[in-house]
Amino acid sequence: MPLELAIALSALASAALSTGLYIMKVRAAALPSLGAGFRWRAWLAFVQDVGWLSGLGLQVAGYALYFFVLRFAPLSLVHAALTGGLVLFLAGLFLNAAIIGMLVLLLVLRFGHRAEVAAWAFSYLVFLICGLYYPVTVLPQGVQTVAWFLPLTHFLDYFRQFYGFPGASPHPLLYGFGQSLAYVALSYAGLRLVLHRARARGTLLKLSA
Repeated sequence: MPLELAIALSALASAALSTGLYIMKVRAAALPSLGAGFRWRAWLAFVQDVGWLSGLGLQVAGYALYFFVLRFAPLSLVHAALTGGLVLFLAGLFLNAAIIGMLVLLLVLRFGHRAEVAAWAFSYLVFLICGLYYPVTVLPQGVQTVAWFLPLTHFLDYFRQFYGFPGASPHPLLYGFGQSLAYVALSYAGLRLVLHRARARGTLLKLSA
């Protein structure tokens, strides 16, 4: 698959996922709450809602397009697993997931549930910038500068080196784990601060209502 086509399809998949998530969140707010347990009337309302189903369809189409593009990526996890690189790569992914999770929680506590949609949509944009489907070096120079401040960029660069691709970073694991730990510490500090303010303002009670 040509690189330009892969980039275009990746961008289209991210747009479909973000739009589908937004539509599902908006429609879910207008539908009955599922609550605890199985409430078949509430589930039926979701299944019969055309707007919510269209958002779900966009999500499915976005993931299908992602997997379609990945079919043409010459990757084999066996080589990386045998050399121990897969463990380090997964550790980096888990750290990045923790950072995103804390940032989403921070934004929800500060701005309410509406911020959750924007926060998760931002994660899809990060996937494009950090070079999930193509090397960062093909991006414009300004975008490359932003990408190198994302820990996931370094972990993906490290993982590509197992398959013969030249490394763009001289020490990807050092930069990746260093940035990740710094962002985890900053996110944790910010989350504690926002949580303290949320308790003082009664935001936690409003969110749990």
